[in-house]
Amino acid sequence: MFDRHVIVQTDHKPLESISQKNLHTAPPRLARMLLRIQRYSVAVKYVPRKDIPLADALSRISPCTSSAIKGLDISVHELHAHLNASTTRITQIQDQTAKDTTLAALRDIIATGSPADHQ
Repeated sequence: MFDRHVIVQTDHKPLESISQKNLHTAPPRLARMLLRIQRYSVAVKYVPRKDIPLADALSRISPCTSSAIKGLDISVHELHAHLNASTTRITQIQDQTAKDTTLAALRDIIATGSPADHQ
């Protein structure tokens, strides 16, 4: 139905074989899940956790209160403790993120709401 093929990378090895189960032999709960994603072109691929550093870092970020998010200054600063990157590389990421107009627009929408919210 949809033309774009998506590869989902997971560090949960059983999910790869679960996603390939035959609908007729799958337990009812699993069959319902498989039916829901059947119209999409999806492949689930196991990748060891060490090879997915960003997802691993994102999963380790501790939640913070909404008052700590003022201006969303947490984006790179929270991640750098979990990424295997040098201080120079973190600075480059911060600089490039600040220059990116799409990310700036997204940051503004998250911080202040969409323009439609202010009408």
